[in-house]
Amino acid sequence: MMLFKESEAPDKCDIYMFDFQPTLQYILLFGALLCIPVLLLAKPIYIKCTRRSRPHVRSNDDVNQGIKLDEHSEIHPNSTPAHHGGEEEAEAMSEIFIHQAIHTVEYVLNTVSHTASYLRLWALSLAHAQLSEVLWTMLFSLLGLKYSSYLGAVTAFIMFAVWVFFTIAILVTMEG
Repeated sequence: MMLFKESEAPDKCDIYMFDFQPTLQYILLFGALLCIPVLLLAKPIYIKCTRRSRPHVRSNDDVNQGIKLDEHSEIHPNSTPAHHGGEEEAEAMSEIFIHQAIHTVEYVLNTVSHTASYLRLWALSLAHAQLSEVLWTMLFSLLGLKYSSYLGAVTAFIMFAVWVFFTIAILVTMEG
């Protein structure tokens, strides 16, 4: 889907589950790509549009930054105008854009990471299935179904237990 590559169908097989699957895949992929600018810009633009217009520009020359002192107040080194004046200082738009860009990059990287993780699990399950099938063929073709008497039933029972043990051991080893 991501490579935009058409593969050849094997004999008597259809490569798609339904007729409009390639079109749906392109729509979903381009929809996901169009969501990135929305993630990046929607919140900052919304905040910019809904923010009340009030002067909040301060210069570096303003030493007390709007802190009003009365007779009993003390200035603490970590104090801000929001703590003293009761009025919250609005976050700068550049800070909002940077914050949103960080969240967008983090979300896109998480999406790619989760996809890679699911592909790893898929590959692991395919490898486990193949190893289990090889083990089944080796144990039962060579040893388990060799005898036709009562000994064959006992041998098949024992080989099945061996197959289960090795299958679980391979699965635990591959996951570990």
